[in-house]
Amino acid sequence: MSSRHVTSGKPNRQTSSARNGQPGDRPRGAPSNAIGAIVAFYFAVGLTVFEALGCLADVAGFAFDGFLLVQLAVVVAVLLPILIGLGGGRLWAVRLFRAIACAAVLACPVVILYAIHLVAGKPPLDPGLGWVIIVLAIAQIGAFVVIFRGLRRVRWLDPASLPDEWEPPAGVAEPGAHRLPTAAPPSTTKRGTLREAIVWILVLAVVMRYYVGIFRMDWPGLWLSSGAFSKEVGLIVVLVAPLVLVTGGIMARRRRLLRSRQTG
Repeated sequence: MSSRHVTSGKPNRQTSSARNGQPGDRPRGAPSNAIGAIVAFYFAVGLTVFEALGCLADVAGFAFDGFLLVQLAVVVAVLLPILIGLGGGRLWAVRLFRAIACAAVLACPVVILYAIHLVAGKPPLDPGLGWVIIVLAIAQIGAFVVIFRGLRRVRWLDPASLPDEWEPPAGVAEPGAHRLPTAAPPSTTKRGTLREAIVWILVLAVVMRYYVGIFRMDWPGLWLSSGAFSKEVGLIVVLVAPLVLVTGGIMARRRRLLRSRQTG
């Protein structure tokens, strides 16, 4: 067995094809050099699905009251199973990751063209929504670059790759490799800092888009003034949920750094 085929303390769950040297399920946990592409995937593809649904609703003449919750539900329903599958190393999730990324790249220009139509139409149909889509599209371009660079360089993200080509899960050293307490090269440190800055910029853009969509609708004010306790609690949950998720991400990141320093 190749030295790149890494196992953890848990039972090695792989398909029979992977055990026989054919493409199949990976060991649990994505490799560290795939995490940037996965984060960029959820930003770029999530926004593309979100904005595409908004454009379709605008074309069909749907009322936007409460439609944000429908958009969020669809995005979560599409992306959450892939996140769970990638964490488990499932081959089907890797295939969907590549296929949906390619579909989003094709859909994104169509969404941008419609956004330009919203801004530049005579008269402008919805310049507020159009400008939001255009501004976020600039960030999405960078995210798509990160995604497809990962698809090109990371063998773990290639559905046709073989087990001896897969990178080890994040935090798992190569078997037989001796970890020496050496400092990271300056170039590696700079790349890590830049990657982390890009991730936080993308997170900030998603949170801003979320709240822009919330406050453009009428239902938050109606729920707040309804006097119904359930609606008031629901509005608080909708407003606080992104902050809870971001805080949880920061705490998880901090725990991971502390763990890496202790084991390093």
